[in-house]
Formats: sequence, structure tokens, C-alpha cells
Amino acid sequence: MDRDPLCRSLRSAISLPVSLPVRGRLHHVDEPTGAPDVTGSLRHTPELPKRLTDLTPVVIVGTTLWLVALVVLFFGAHGVWVQTALAGVVLGLIGFGIIFWQRAAARRGSKSAQRL
Repeated sequence: MDRDPLCRSLRSAISLPVSLPVRGRLHHVDEPTGAPDVTGSLRHTPELPKRLTDLTPVVIVGTTLWLVALVVLFFGAHGVWVQTALAGVVLGLIGFGIIFWQRAAARRGSKSAQRL
């Protein structure tokens, strides 16, 4: 046994068992008393609004910022900074291509397309 009261208090604070063994079996903790009634095993999760799931504005803003940085750096800097801004613009254009490709696949009814 620990004689130090600090060790005992730390040990009791750290050991928070979820299940306790009772005669060779695990005793399961009951559900909270204030749990909402749920029909079935899972609750329905509401769909997120379109403005939170649409990636087009994010790609537009990101590509525009990289384009502005490219123009500013083209006249004011050289080397790796211009190349980095150019890579950002190219990746933004690739992002546009992927978005349009997924939307076309969803319109076609492709099984593997993301539903937007």
C-alpha cells in the first residue's frame, strides 16, 4: 500500500473503470437516465446545408489568392516563391477539374460518383 496520500489520491483519480468484474462476468453500466428516446438503433443525422458541403467557393478563393500571389511575386520576387504560387494556381485548376468531373459523373448517375 502507498503511505503517501498524494499517490493514493492520484491512483484513485486515474483508475476509472468502465466495467467491473462480477463473478467472472463483466457488469455493464446502465444507460444514463436522461437519454432521449431513440427509435431503432441509430438516430437520423440531418443533412448539412449545401453551403457547408460545396467545395467550389473554397477552390475559387484559394485559386484566386494563389493567382494574386503569382502576379505580385512575378514582379517583386524570383525563384522558389514564384514557382510555389504557380503550383498553387495549377493545383487549384486541377481542383476545378475534379469538381466538374464529379458533378458530371453524378449527373450521369454513376454509382461511384459523390452525390453533391
